[in-house]
Amino acid sequence: MLKTPPTWRALLHLCAFAQVGVLFRLSIAKLFAGPCLARNPQGRCVTAPALSRCSGALFADFPANVVGSFIIGLLSSGSALSAALPTADIHPDVGDHHLSFLPADWALQRHGALHLGLRTGLCGSLTTFSSWILQVGVVVMMVGRGLPPAGTGAAGGAGTEWVGALWALYLGVCGPLTALAAGQHAALAAAAALVAARGAAKQLSDAAAAAAVEAADGAEADHHTPPSARQDATAAGLPLAAAAPDPAAAAAAAATPPNGTAHVAIGTSAAAAAPAAAALPPSAASAPVYRYLADAFAAAVLLVLTTVSLVYLIRGDSTSAAADVATTLPTSIPSPAAAAAAYRFWWFAILSGPAGCVLRWYLAPLNAAPASWRLLGGGWGWLQLGTLTANLLACCLNFVAAALLLRLSGRLSVTQVAVLEGLMAGAAGSLSTVSTWVVELQKLSLSPSPSAAYKYGTVSIVAATALGLLVYGLPAWTQP
Repeated sequence: MLKTPPTWRALLHLCAFAQVGVLFRLSIAKLFAGPCLARNPQGRCVTAPALSRCSGALFADFPANVVGSFIIGLLSSGSALSAALPTADIHPDVGDHHLSFLPADWALQRHGALHLGLRTGLCGSLTTFSSWILQVGVVVMMVGRGLPPAGTGAAGGAGTEWVGALWALYLGVCGPLTALAAGQHAALAAAAALVAARGAAKQLSDAAAAAAVEAADGAEADHHTPPSARQDATAAGLPLAAAAPDPAAAAAAAATPPNGTAHVAIGTSAAAAAPAAAALPPSAASAPVYRYLADAFAAAVLLVLTTVSLVYLIRGDSTSAAADVATTLPTSIPSPAAAAAAYRFWWFAILSGPAGCVLRWYLAPLNAAPASWRLLGGGWGWLQLGTLTANLLACCLNFVAAALLLRLSGRLSVTQVAVLEGLMAGAAGSLSTVSTWVVELQKLSLSPSPSAAYKYGTVSIVAATALGLLVYGLPAWTQP
């Protein structure tokens, strides 16, 4: 059982890996939806931002949600793998691993803050529930009034696509769930390979130790064999051990040597020393060093990403006015200032991401609260209140920012647009999570009442969609 990490260490890893998760999510979206993110889309893209155009069920953050869910499955502990894969042949030693694909004696196995940063910070911020609902469940496909591309005054998409929206909701659930299972199987395969490798290494070590003991015993027998007997045995072709004196006599002679000191057999010393050496964990002495190195790495990541984001924001202020003018010009080729301004929200997103991640971490203990409710006869243990609250809060923030961008389109400066989009991608994107959500769905589906998973999933999607239709739909439908 891991000890609860100190608050400062937990916050350090959460903030650092949250920024990494936001950066990875934006980069993955750019990779798969790059041509469709331009002001005048040209070329083909795998996914598309439904905020600006109707382009089917593959929304821009779908690949990031799949990748993040795979990673959190890969980071499963041994006990989690045993619960998720009850029929799998899992080695008993793996059940005690906090990271199943790492050796048990590694110092990072006991670094609780690092595990929290990887699972809650990286995977939770790499995946996003609010952007998924905003892009496909509400904005273009159901409301029918989309947003213009970032920093432009172009018109957004128009017209509903209910069929595409339903497929997007289906893929948004099944894709991450499948990736989670794939990650868990990958972790299981890595753990099995690790156990096999360590078993082979142990066999080689035992064989070497046995050979050393046998050689030591042979040397001891040679030491106690009289020279005449050794010569006779050599002439007869017999092993030297056969020419050794009687064992009882040799033991009596060893007990009372001529110099009065006790004699210890070399083979006995080697055999006793081997288990003693094996009992010492290889990384016991270096465990604190590795923990401090992990903390230093997290601090360096946080410092670098924060500094770079601030520098780009400060440098971007000098081009904001030029970008404001450039984005109003009716040209198909954006100016360099407008192109740079289109990425400004990245830096706001990276800076605001840790706030959403930390708030989600503080809401997590609410998951256990509904189990004690007696409302309507009880039975509310399936409701993961902390995750649901975080996802709905993030959706509300996204819907409000999207409504402002829609109603005030063309009247906001580049900086104002970047701030709103940065809050949507950073704070709201990190506050909501799909990776933790699908882990909870999987646990509920494996519980004695599998229907709990369907209830929890349906409540999460229906509540978020209803909020979107209310908070974003009304301003969109009433826009002149």
